[in-house]
Amino acid sequence: MPWKRRSRHGGCAWASCRSSSSPASRNEIGATSACIAHSRPRPRAPAAATCRAQQRRFDRFRQFNHERPHEALGQRTPASLYTASPRPFPTKLPTLEYPAHFERRYVSANGCLRWRNHFVNVSQTCIGEYVGLEEIDNGVWNVYFGPLKPGRLLEEHMRIDDQFGRLKRHYR
Repeated sequence: MPWKRRSRHGGCAWASCRSSSSPASRNEIGATSACIAHSRPRPRAPAAATCRAQQRRFDRFRQFNHERPHEALGQRTPASLYTASPRPFPTKLPTLEYPAHFERRYVSANGCLRWRNHFVNVSQTCIGEYVGLEEIDNGVWNVYFGPLKPGRLLEEHMRIDDQFGRLKRHYR
């Protein structure tokens, strides 16, 4: 089947040999998607040696949005419909503020905070930030990350459970 072959130039041989007069079969439609996905430029891993070289890779990848029209966009390119947000993005996010009665703890590089000479896992997404702890009972603390409450610190177990009393761990 000629549409399953790739040309030696990296594109799809199918795209050049398919006649537009015959209706597309299910297999050919899948091949078209694979062909488009194969011809699309992608950022390569590993990253380039320098920031400038990596930026050049991103720029070449972004150029794809100016070249290929999209059916869902009425055969217009994504770049022709893009408008920048009018809201400015701050260069540095403000520090999280907590009420005076909260204990503040810094989340270290391992995603943990220090509590009573122990490390308690919070989250890797909170690294470098402060979390607030509000005592609600003897040895039970609500943990806040800004306005969000990711869980409750139980001093007895030295761990943070979610609002349902379950400890969530994602092991790979």
